[in-house]
Amino acid sequence: MQLFDSHAHLQDERFADVAPLLDRAKAQNVAAIVCCGSTEDDWERVVAIAGMDPMVIPAFGIHPWYVGSLSSHWRDDLTRLLGENPNAAVGEIGIDKMVDTDFGLQMEVFASQIEIARQLSRPVSIHCRKAWEPLMRTLGDIARSGPIRGVIHSYSGSRELVSVLESWGLHLSFSGSITHDRNRRGREAVKAVSHDRLLIETDSPDILPRGVDVPLNEPSFLWIVNREVALLRGEDPVGSARITMRNATTLFLGR
Repeated sequence: MQLFDSHAHLQDERFADVAPLLDRAKAQNVAAIVCCGSTEDDWERVVAIAGMDPMVIPAFGIHPWYVGSLSSHWRDDLTRLLGENPNAAVGEIGIDKMVDTDFGLQMEVFASQIEIARQLSRPVSIHCRKAWEPLMRTLGDIARSGPIRGVIHSYSGSRELVSVLESWGLHLSFSGSITHDRNRRGREAVKAVSHDRLLIETDSPDILPRGVDVPLNEPSFLWIVNREVALLRGEDPVGSARITMRNATTLFLGR
């Protein structure tokens, strides 16, 4: 059984040493990890970590929390990095109404990054928190010109939105939050996802799965997410791992 962590932040400063983290992940059958940048300041760290081991797939993006500190040349730098890293995705990008950051600017930066991803034929990793109405409106407009290659990470939307997002070409990924009983909406939504659109992730170092008593989440705990997703869907964990591995490999590696 091999697992694919479709969203993590290995560059987070809370991870003092990434090498043993990768070793622990391999010991738990994690074969690939998408390492998502969040701000211009951490992109080079993502590059360095991806250079440590081929299991790490880089992604570069501006998270909505950090749109207020953008340089004037961020678009050029993002485009350059993506050109230098032909296997890189665009992410983490998105919108968030739970932070005190100009929402109009969030939307502008999000749309710009979607445009860059489309120009370069790269998948996107999308964040959404308490902003489903504007996100659906924006993605619906974008989808009119063709499918959107990407994933809504750590999905927190309703079951009813699943089929619409899938019709636009998107995948849905579930994190450690799916293991918590209080996440009733996510635990219902995961049952509605098509086999060819399902992904799993850790969102390390955050969103620890239920029952893990350590300070930080990490990719080695992905098997817990896989087990819970399989249980909720009434499927075998080995089969679930195979499906999500195949889907993530197709989305992020194009094969």
